[in-house]
Amino acid sequence: MKILSHILLIFSMLLILIGVYFDLIAQNQSLQDKFYGAGSLLFFFVTIPIFLISRRNSKSWEKYRWNPEEFKRQQDSK
Repeated sequence: MKILSHILLIFSMLLILIGVYFDLIAQNQSLQDKFYGAGSLLFFFVTIPIFLISRRNSKSWEKYRWNPEEFKRQQDSK
């Protein structure tokens, strides 16, 4: 999953850079907008969710779970 997110990140940045190329060098407005849009959509709607899902699955959420016994133990120790 981590490798996939890296590959998608590189691909989306490549699409945006191709859009910059068409903006600065080729002066082709229609291709520029398509590459900017495709790179941005890929980045925000595919790459970031895959990255966040892969990060969420690698964490242990036990320390954030509500445990009344642990709460009582902490209150008694104060």
